[in-house]
Amino acid sequence: MNILAYLFVIVGALQFAWIGYDEYRGATQAPSDGSGMILPGLIHKQSEPEIFHNAIVCHSYYASAFLFLGILMLVVDKSMDKSDIESPDFAGNKALDDWAKAMKEVEERQKVHKK
Repeated sequence: MNILAYLFVIVGALQFAWIGYDEYRGATQAPSDGSGMILPGLIHKQSEPEIFHNAIVCHSYYASAFLFLGILMLVVDKSMDKSDIESPDFAGNKALDDWAKAMKEVEERQKVHKK
């Protein structure tokens, strides 16, 4: 999962770089129209400023989604490593002790409520 997360982060960052380059040169490729068909041709900033802006926003949405998903996957992976006994990042017995203590407290509360 780590490799896929890093791949998503790299793709998102490259897409943002490409968006910056498109903004600099004043032309971008038309995004997909939703049906899987790509609209033909380039959109130029000078001739079609509103369509160009909408295309850049669409590209930014996809880049943000890839970047956010990659970062989220990395965060989840790191938090899972802390609870995996075979991981070098294992939080140790303190985490297990805290969990066991919390479970005992829950059991005691349930016993009190049953009485």
